[in-house]
Amino acid sequence: MNFQYKKFCLNQTTEVKLLGRTLLDEGLHISWCNSGVELVFSGHRIEFEFAEYKTADPVYMKAITENGEQRFELFGSSPRVILDFEEDKAHPVTLIRVSELDDGLVLKRITVMGETPELLPVTDQKDLKIEFMGDSIVTGWGVLAPQDRAEYHGYEQDSTKSFAYMTAKLLNAEIRSEGWGGQGVWRNCAGQDDVQFQEIFDMVIRGVKGYDHSQWIPDVFVLCCGTNDCAGGTTDEEMIREGNILLDNIRRVYPDTKIIWTYGLMNGRLHGALERLIAMRKEQGDFNIWYLPLEKITAEKEEIGAVGHPNVNSSIKVSKQLSELIQRIL
Repeated sequence: MNFQYKKFCLNQTTEVKLLGRTLLDEGLHISWCNSGVELVFSGHRIEFEFAEYKTADPVYMKAITENGEQRFELFGSSPRVILDFEEDKAHPVTLIRVSELDDGLVLKRITVMGETPELLPVTDQKDLKIEFMGDSIVTGWGVLAPQDRAEYHGYEQDSTKSFAYMTAKLLNAEIRSEGWGGQGVWRNCAGQDDVQFQEIFDMVIRGVKGYDHSQWIPDVFVLCCGTNDCAGGTTDEEMIREGNILLDNIRRVYPDTKIIWTYGLMNGRLHGALERLIAMRKEQGDFNIWYLPLEKITAEKEEIGAVGHPNVNSSIKVSKQLSELIQRIL
């Protein structure tokens, strides 16, 4: 057979759907977990070529196709994701980032191979949009690890195994998630206040502000914040004050969006403060806001992954709770 190659740059095609908050210039900068691309190509092989990626820890991507899911470790001077298919026909492909930490991941170009290689329009459009913002729980930090793991390994992280991604999947919703491990509403897990969710909310990619919130308005906005504030020493008064500012910022750009604040999987000292905060917002006339207290994970229920973080069992349980709440309030 006469197979051909065809190369595509993302800034020169409209057939590739961008997932999550990304930055497109000469390449596509992908820094948030669950961000990446969705496309349909005609052919039997597709290759995603990334810019040089040499950091302390590899980054992990996941490809989702009709053949299932496949993880890829990207590292080195010319990292690539290559997918082969038996039949030369139309294949839908989703490629997303599933690990956190180092940034600098840039998708340079896409190459399609086949008899008549081409990118086709993406027709699968989801009606429901859910945006998540939170800490390492949202990114699936250590979700694949045994409970006695006392350190982080990138290969044991998978944001598609977090409760955030699982909730969106249960509801057949399009997801955006801005997860930053260790961060808090006021103080991070080390007690510092250098980066806060107020700032993260306005970031396009990690560390770059200027996100245009009008380009993608969620039906539901879920906060998973407070775990690191508890570890970092944020007081109840500080949590109410800074949480109120964060919610003001969200309401400024999403006036009609349903907001759900979740907390409690790893600690619970701030339950009272968050309950008071949400009650105060309701008293002020915001009836599109809810607080979902979560039960702390336990070893007895086999819900613990690396360094006391939730594992897949916990994610499954919480995603059911959250999806049921979202179904009730929509």
